[in-house]
Amino acid sequence: MRKKDLLKEIKFHKHLIRDFKQAIYHYEMIEDGDKILLAFSGGKDSTTLALLLKYFQLSSPIKFDFEAVTIKYNMGEMENYQKQIDNLKKFDIKASIYDTSIFEIGKEKINPDSSKCSFFSRMRRGHLTQYARENGFNKIALGHHLDDAAESLLMGIFKNGKIRSMAPIYENKHGQVIIRPLAFCREKQLAKFARSNHFQTIGNELCPGICFGKAPVARAEMKELLKELERKNKDLFPSILHALSSLDAHSLYDKKFLKFFQKKKTFWEKIKKFL
Repeated sequence: MRKKDLLKEIKFHKHLIRDFKQAIYHYEMIEDGDKILLAFSGGKDSTTLALLLKYFQLSSPIKFDFEAVTIKYNMGEMENYQKQIDNLKKFDIKASIYDTSIFEIGKEKINPDSSKCSFFSRMRRGHLTQYARENGFNKIALGHHLDDAAESLLMGIFKNGKIRSMAPIYENKHGQVIIRPLAFCREKQLAKFARSNHFQTIGNELCPGICFGKAPVARAEMKELLKELERKNKDLFPSILHALSSLDAHSLYDKKFLKFFQKKKTFWEKIKKFL
């Protein structure tokens, strides 16, 4: 497929492309020769990311390959996903299904009172890395966006007592580079893109069609809190993005970052040389 043919079929919003490219170039996420595995759930986020990657592949001087893969849980869900997979293939995007036994394992391993979503998420990531290793992918692309990162930041502070979020790019223990090309994009941009192109996507990206029992309440709470804060401050998310990029570690309570203790350590190291 050529770029002009893709543009005839898909309406790309200029701000969405701008934010996508800024993240790609700022963090050098995609390089010549990359073979990228896209985690595809059929939701608005991964669908948008698949088409943006295709647009970038056709318009960028960077030469790379990518493939979308859908993790099959074996609970009869593929009937929902097949339409999404066929849609990708229509745009010349290679799409595969990875068969697993996650659902059967979950029935034995998950506590009935716990959140099923976190278990499925961990299992899904494990199978993604396995598929990537088996098929020679050096990078894995995830569809997390700025709203996800902001929610994770608040969850870390309010629920886990840590200042942490979702890194735009990092290397896992298997030596694979994980990238989040939508790191600068808002969730509402992705929803608008899906609506304007009449994509019938699957609902919840974090738990696509597999949630039963206790839902991920903490993230839902943070999402509602951020909505309320944004109503009062339209610049909330630009400010959060800047904060995520501008950690002032020496102003926090973590002893290893405080200059006072660094100076003391240096002082005693000098003294020891004379003892």
